[in-house]
Amino acid sequence: MPNSILTNQNAMVAVQSLNATNKAISTSQSRISTGLKVGNAADNAATYAISAVMKSDIAAYKSIKENLALGTSIVSTARSASETVTKLIDQIKGKVTSAESPAIDRSKTQADIEALIAQVGSVVGSASLNGVNLVNGAAGKQQFLSSVDRSSDGISASYIDVATSDLRMSAGGGLEALKGLSVLSTGDQVLTNATDGEKKVSFTLANANRPGTVTFEYKDKDGKLQSVSTSIDNTTDHLAAGANGIAAKLEANKSFDSAGFKVEAVKDNLGIPTGAITISAKNRDYQVSFDSTTSLKTSASDTAPVSGARMTELNFKDGVPLKSGEKFEFSYQLNSSQPAKTMKFQVADAASGTILGQDDKGVNIYAINKNVVSDSTVTGAAIANEFKMAILGEDADGVSVRPTTDFAGSPQAQRAAVDAVAGVDANTDGDYDDANDGDIAPTPPVTAQDAKIGVSVSSGTLTLTTADATDELGDFQFSKTDFGTLLSKVESR
Repeated sequence: MPNSILTNQNAMVAVQSLNATNKAISTSQSRISTGLKVGNAADNAATYAISAVMKSDIAAYKSIKENLALGTSIVSTARSASETVTKLIDQIKGKVTSAESPAIDRSKTQADIEALIAQVGSVVGSASLNGVNLVNGAAGKQQFLSSVDRSSDGISASYIDVATSDLRMSAGGGLEALKGLSVLSTGDQVLTNATDGEKKVSFTLANANRPGTVTFEYKDKDGKLQSVSTSIDNTTDHLAAGANGIAAKLEANKSFDSAGFKVEAVKDNLGIPTGAITISAKNRDYQVSFDSTTSLKTSASDTAPVSGARMTELNFKDGVPLKSGEKFEFSYQLNSSQPAKTMKFQVADAASGTILGQDDKGVNIYAINKNVVSDSTVTGAAIANEFKMAILGEDADGVSVRPTTDFAGSPQAQRAAVDAVAGVDANTDGDYDDANDGDIAPTPPVTAQDAKIGVSVSSGTLTLTTADATDELGDFQFSKTDFGTLLSKVESR
């Protein structure tokens, strides 16, 4: 009878041993390939459940580590941007401080400030990592996952809150004060020339190309009489133009320049010198005095200059609006025997020339229509016309709405020397009030105190001109640069 393995005890033992060996080999191979003693629930259900939880936690911690590393980079980017902005603001502060000196070219300083402000905006805008910017005020705070905690109640996450900063210069931004920061006065911003708004004294010259010495006498800011002289040599080529030559010589004189004066030859519409020169402060930062002691003298008797009209010109720029609420003023005097007067203006929501009120001394404040002059596309001509309307008391059509006895619409209307007219009593009834009978009412003479200051506009230029040297004009006063306020804006960042 044949033998069967099922009944062969030795064979069965051998098969069991072989199966055990194969299982052990399989287990060893699994452990070698996975590195795990418990690779699945079949190996050890309890241990496997614990390891699954631990694997999940380890994966979470790895993600947290990566998240914290990214958060560190984002914060570092923001910190670097903040430090750079701080350094740029310190430079801006230095520029503002240096601009307080009248010897500094403020237009160049302003260009430097604007370049620094542009850098601030660029730094803030580019301080982003993976779309997250902590310095542009995009969100109130940013959260970074820092840990995951497991308890009997479940899983809870912990976060690190990072507050953001708003270093934008737009409305509501932390650096909003830097927007529009300017060391330039209102006059520097809206006017074309450094001498615009400054009173100019004119002198008419005869035989201006004669040799000799020209001396300008004036009072300094302390009221002391000073003088500046320069020699005139008619062999010098540029003196062929007479007054133009004297203007060039005076302007080239360093002493004259250091005293704060500007000399210009008066020219006609064709650019030809008229034989007159004007003298003014060389820019709005210099305070010089022109009064009855101001004179221009020459060593040659036949070249004696004659002091003439006082003039103030304002050349307004196109596209540079006036700000609502800004104030302006100028003073004048008709005839030296009359008291000096002041006109004040303020940009307001009212027709130009409207009386807004009075200051504490009872001086009227006249409106400059903000709806015209505060528009971003306003032209210099429009601004000049609004000032003319306010001074003359006229509406946009040139119709008088506020009579003025001190100003005339053109220089030709000034100081017309008119004799008295006795009048004609045609019907011999003792009065002159019946024009139908041919009566002509008598008129009084125009006297010196009836003289008017001419007010005219040509393109974007507003010109105020007196009739002669017996009248006076003061400088046109604009809002000055408040450096204390500027520094406080910079320091409050």
